[in-house]
Amino acid sequence: MTPIIFYLISSDSDDFLYSFIMSKMLKENIRTIIYCNEQSEADRIDDKFWKLGHTSFLPHGSYRDARPEDQPVYITNKEENPNGATSLVFYGVPSNTFISSFEKTITIYNMQDLNLMKLAQERYRQLKGFVDVELICHMKQGQSASWQDGQYLIE
Repeated sequence: MTPIIFYLISSDSDDFLYSFIMSKMLKENIRTIIYCNEQSEADRIDDKFWKLGHTSFLPHGSYRDARPEDQPVYITNKEENPNGATSLVFYGVPSNTFISSFEKTITIYNMQDLNLMKLAQERYRQLKGFVDVELICHMKQGQSASWQDGQYLIE
């Protein structure tokens, strides 16, 4: 069973992706795919990771880079796994089959964006009926940065 962790956050989702999710994955040597629906979204994340600065560099690659199999983090808009990742972070809507091919999946939604919250609710309902996944939901609450059960927000 593939756990799918929904993070409902109240801050910039890109900063959260980098500072919390990806730094944790890299420390634990977990190879990761970041999946986006559109190439422009994948390019935006790729560009942002390059602009983080030399003190907080996030090793990653995309279609622009040679040897994707050597990348600990691979950003793509295709349902592919060229780096042998065991973890998937998705901004887009990958197929259930693609999701279930990973040991762990994470999706991030900004609670301040009503369109994204509606998408989160729809995606949660779709996945709820998929028997090979376990849905887990967390919510980051304001300034305290404490995690709470956010399930009620998307059911």
